Amino acid sequence: MIPKNGATANAAHVDGHEITAVLAADPNSSAADLEDDEPPFAADEDPWVIVAEYSPHPRAIVDSVRGHWDRCAGAIERMSRPALETIAVEVPHSLAVLLESDHPIMECRDELARRAESDARKAQERARVEAQAEADAALKAKVATEAAAEIATATSSWDPVDLTTILADIAAGTVTLPESTIMPRDDGLCLLYPGLVHSFHGESESGKSLLMQHACAVEIGNGHDVLYIDYESDQLSVVQRMAQLGAPVESIARHLTYVRPAEALKGAVSRAHWDRLLSRRYSLAVLDGVTDALATFGYSSIDNDDVTKWTRDVPKHIADTTGAAVALIDHVSKDTGGRGRFAIGGSAKMNGLTGAAYIVEVEEPLGRGRRGVLAVRIGKDRAGGVRGRLPAGKPRHDRTEPVTTVVVDSTGGDGIHVELQVPTGIAPSGGTKNDAAMLERAAEYIAEHPGVAKTVTAKTMGGKYATSLAAIERLIIHGYVADDGRGRGLRVVKPYVPSDDVFAMHTHLDGVA
Repeated sequence: MIPKNGATANAAHVDGHEITAVLAADPNSSAADLEDDEPPFAADEDPWVIVAEYSPHPRAIVDSVRGHWDRCAGAIERMSRPALETIAVEVPHSLAVLLESDHPIMECRDELARRAESDARKAQERARVEAQAEADAALKAKVATEAAAEIATATSSWDPVDLTTILADIAAGTVTLPESTIMPRDDGLCLLYPGLVHSFHGESESGKSLLMQHACAVEIGNGHDVLYIDYESDQLSVVQRMAQLGAPVESIARHLTYVRPAEALKGAVSRAHWDRLLSRRYSLAVLDGVTDALATFGYSSIDNDDVTKWTRDVPKHIADTTGAAVALIDHVSKDTGGRGRFAIGGSAKMNGLTGAAYIVEVEEPLGRGRRGVLAVRIGKDRAGGVRGRLPAGKPRHDRTEPVTTVVVDSTGGDGIHVELQVPTGIAPSGGTKNDAAMLERAAEYIAEHPGVAKTVTAKTMGGKYATSLAAIERLIIHGYVADDGRGRGLRVVKPYVPSDDVFAMHTHLDGVA
């Protein structure tokens, strides 16, 4: 059936009937053409008469669609698109302007327009989602490719360690074990290992901070850089004490880095300052106040997991990054019967040390204008270099051994003089207390063989290795020999004078730059 208004049609199904749905009006028709086709009835008659008159479908199909309309009670949202198109027929312009908005023809046209707009939005959204999915897939593929390339070339602490050099040294017998070279006793035995973490713990006012400030003064006086991280005191007290212990003021200015942190390493600013602080080398790094340091980081001193995290992130990182001998100043439990070798808090404090642990106790109280005495015992020595040079004997029930008697003398009015003496009743490690002959022989050998490493010199100069090494260390401590390190070895700075009683010297560093 050809529509009277010239519209084209195609076959479709509505409610099981085959109908012909109007697709579009003839684009070549004009309003004047439509006006010539006057309807043979009044516009206010039954609206379905107008639909039937201008529908391109048989009357039976129009009646079927009307029945569906009635069953839906005019709810056009429930009508199918072919049914809507069957009702939304083209009518002459003169008639179209007379149709009300609620006429079935007009309502169906509006519904078709809404559905077309909705379909267009859905199609646009589908296109956007598909485009975003394609972009996400492309980005994911790019990231995966870059990550794979980075993984292929990046290093990790889980990579197998290359043992070639170590095995070659073992085979050649040239393996060098960690040596304690910092904080010397008066016979040359040193208490601290470069690059390892140590602990000095004792009761309040036991002199442990003064003892470590003395070690800093010695290092500063010898021209070595020192880091002091202070959680318990202040810069005036610490710097003044180091000056009283003999470190020249100009040397303190050049070689001491003093820090009083009040925040954890969480923000970008503190991290940047931390990295800058550790960008240089130090011979000694002291962290005074472990309990306060842990609290600053939000950690508990009795929680072993917290202690382990902090030890890894702070003292071990300092030692690994700067090469410093790190010394932690800590307290002990009030329970004298149960404290043993340990600092107060979790056992991880002791377990995390890579160097040695020392207990500091007062034998004679310290004070201004007084001569005090401290007893220092060793409770742990992972590297074994300090214990190995102590005389064999039965340790105490807590497995500690006396390592030095510290005399702190401020009676002279010219500063504080500190001596780390061999404990009473224990023979000096590596020789007798005034073995000037051994010192003289070591000085002569170094003068004849300059540029040789300390350990090699001790092995080749003759005699017992421990005795020779102790003599070399004494010469270095008192400025007769310099250890330039980095492959340049030992050299004589000034002639050794046998008449000098070097073992009785105070550690007051008069004239040392």
